[in-house]
Amino acid sequence: SAVADLSAKSANSNAGTSSFSFLKIDVGARAVSLGGAFTGLSDDEASLYYNPAGVAMLSGDRVMFTYHNYVEDLQSGFLGYIREVSPNTHVAGFASYLNYGDFIETDLNGNELGTFGGGDLLLGLTFARRHSENLSFGGSAKFIYEKIQDYSATGVAFDLGAKYVGNREVW
Repeated sequence: SAVADLSAKSANSNAGTSSFSFLKIDVGARAVSLGGAFTGLSDDEASLYYNPAGVAMLSGDRVMFTYHNYVEDLQSGFLGYIREVSPNTHVAGFASYLNYGDFIETDLNGNELGTFGGGDLLLGLTFARRHSENLSFGGSAKFIYEKIQDYSATGVAFDLGAKYVGNREVW
C-alpha cells in the first residue's frame, strides 16, 4: 500500500514560497460582507486599506478599529486615523497586525525544545485629495514586517488609487 504524502507541498506546490499573506485578511465589516470587493466602493474608513482615493470623499476626522480573536491563539487587528486638513485634503495613518500565538518547538525525535512565536505588522501613511465633486486621488506608503522564530522579512509597498463617482439619478 502507498503511504500518503502529508507534507505542505502535497497540498499546494507553492506552499511556503511567499510571505506577507496576512495582507489578504479583509478589514472592515462592510468589506468582509462584500467578499473583499470594496476597492471601487471605498466610501468609509476601510478605504485606507482598499483604495486611498476613497479617503478624500469622507468628511471630518475618522477613526477605525477592528480586532479579531481567531481559533488556536491567532489574533489580528487594524487601527486607522484619518485627519481632514482641508475640505479637499486628508492625511491618515494606519496599522494592521496578525499575532500567531505560541508554538512548541521540537526536535526530530519529538523532544520539546521550548516555545517560539510569530507575527506580522503593517504600518501605513496615506495622502488623499479631492480633485472635484466626482473625482479623487490618493496614495499610501506601507512598511511590512513579518517574523516567526528567528526568521523575518521586511517589505515596502505603495498603493495609488483614483475614484470617480458618477452622477446618480433616481428612476
